[in-house]
Amino acid sequence: MKISIKISDLHVHVHRGLFIGSQHSKPCCCLATKADLEQLNNTIMTTIAEFAANMATYQEKLNVAVRDLTGDISSLAQKIADLQASQGQLTPEDQALLDGIEASASEIVAKVEALAAVTPPPAPVEE
Repeated sequence: MKISIKISDLHVHVHRGLFIGSQHSKPCCCLATKADLEQLNNTIMTTIAEFAANMATYQEKLNVAVRDLTGDISSLAQKIADLQASQGQLTPEDQALLDGIEASASEIVAKVEALAAVTPPPAPVEE
């Protein structure tokens, strides 16, 4: 989900109850009541609250994925340590460890690529 608000699209000034603004370069001059301003405020705050809730959900999903990934990496490190502790010729058990390491590494790469695919790019910085 992407929400973008460009402040330049809506320019508002309130002078003693007179609402002067433009939206999409269409000038407007009319009286704004307190109710109008409260409605505008409620609309803006609702949009911000919805965005914040969506981002909190998204952030929690990322946190879970990263925790899972951390566990996968720890498990992979243990498999590598087990293989390194094996002495002598390559045994069927060693080969099973090697196969498991390769499978685990592939799963980790797939998870990292999936995270990269759903991570939004950083917002552009306007100067």
